[in-house]
Amino acid sequence: MNETANITAIADRIGELDAIIRPLAKEREALAADLKARGAGRYAGDLWSCTVVEAERTTTDWRAVAERLGPSRQLITAHTTTTPVVTLRVTGL
Repeated sequence: MNETANITAIADRIGELDAIIRPLAKEREALAADLKARGAGRYAGDLWSCTVVEAERTTTDWRAVAERLGPSRQLITAHTTTTPVVTLRVTGL
């Protein structure tokens, strides 16, 4: 298989898989929401078991803290990092 045909096949397969996975993910989200609405506990089926755990998460709004303290641009730059990111966007033709 030549390189162009291989790339075409890969792109098409990714799109096909996304088309299959997307509705399944939506169904899973709806089912998970149903169990979560029932509250914390273990919910057993014939093949799988699901556990709902309720907890608290504490987060700090560091942007608000920084804005309140008014750090210098030099301080912000000294504690800022940039990392490369590769993204794949899939669209139908």
